[in-house]
Amino acid sequence: MRDEIYWTITCTVKPGRFEELEHVVGQLVAATREETGSIAYDYSADPSRTTVRVFEAYASSRDAELHMTQTFSRFADDFSACADLVDFVVYGEPEPALKSMLDQQNCVYFAPFEGFLRKS
Repeated sequence: MRDEIYWTITCTVKPGRFEELEHVVGQLVAATREETGSIAYDYSADPSRTTVRVFEAYASSRDAELHMTQTFSRFADDFSACADLVDFVVYGEPEPALKSMLDQQNCVYFAPFEGFLRKS
């Protein structure tokens, strides 16, 4: 069993709110960069800037939980004012505390059965 947890999120940007979202995400990325258990944190937008995809990876369930409770929570209201959640897919095997939080987002879960993750 691997400890890493990662997920992909798809959001639609509310009309006229992309620049505001970009500002919120800039602050969020800067704060997340300080987390020692954050492995990857990447936002991408489609050409029309109406859909955003997010890729997040954490060293462990506990690291993902800390991100949600200590970092993202500070930006959640501002983020939600700019974008709506469409899809949230979790990869890995979250521990019960994290899974309880993720279940509130109507996540879809996929457990790894083969593969590897390189660590530098």
